[in-house]
Amino acid sequence: MTEQSKNSQPGYVQHAYPLADLTRPLPPLAAFQSFVAAAHLGSISKAANHLYRTQGAVSRQIQQLEAHYRCALFLRHASGLTLTTDGHALLDVAVDVLTRLVAHANVQAGTKPILTLRLPSTFAVRWLFPRLPEINRALEGIELRISTSADDTPEFTTSEVDAIVVRGTGLWAGLEAVPLFAETLTPMCTPDQAAALRSTTDLARATLLHPGPSHDEWRCWLDSVAAMGVDSGSGLVLDTLELVGPAKFSAPSDGMFGASARPTA
Repeated sequence: MTEQSKNSQPGYVQHAYPLADLTRPLPPLAAFQSFVAAAHLGSISKAANHLYRTQGAVSRQIQQLEAHYRCALFLRHASGLTLTTDGHALLDVAVDVLTRLVAHANVQAGTKPILTLRLPSTFAVRWLFPRLPEINRALEGIELRISTSADDTPEFTTSEVDAIVVRGTGLWAGLEAVPLFAETLTPMCTPDQAAALRSTTDLARATLLHPGPSHDEWRCWLDSVAAMGVDSGSGLVLDTLELVGPAKFSAPSDGMFGASARPTA
């Protein structure tokens, strides 16, 4: 730490951080942006795509930071990048500084900060929209933008989103995952068809409705009840869970079944 400045000009804050420290040579801002992007995405190539820079440029900027701070910021391996202890420490500082600069730029431009959220349409309709008044109060001063997608891949490199709601284990390299809640899968059908059921094997004669191409909902439920002789890959694939309800209630005589997912508190 250098000696405190003796500047006595009007408006100078006594005991402020020394000017010599604030003006000493530091790596360029672009290097910190490359570092933050690589840390969050876990990949030099993904960071380069996100920043519209070449991989070589991003790699050199990170090396520039490592040379300046005289430490390794990442452990490099075949599956991507992992932050070192020094890398974690610098990331906290870099994110704080960049966040403050962006917030100041927004204030100067007279614009609100924007939070872009991507989530499944069913989740938006059933869970988020009823809670929008509370969410908007919690995000006072922030403009919330919502886009919907049925894709359960938490991909941040090709779309301008800040957070994504998806189903999965949460074990995604380079991403911070926060569990929201578990789901309960419940088979649904018409009352007439339900009365004709005697066991799970009877589902082999029914048309299964799938709220997406993965067929995961029926596969998970049939496995959980050890159902035999029922092909979880057969049936009708619909675009979203919201379409399953109308379809099952207009079922033909052989019966149509939907697997409905609902949050578990």
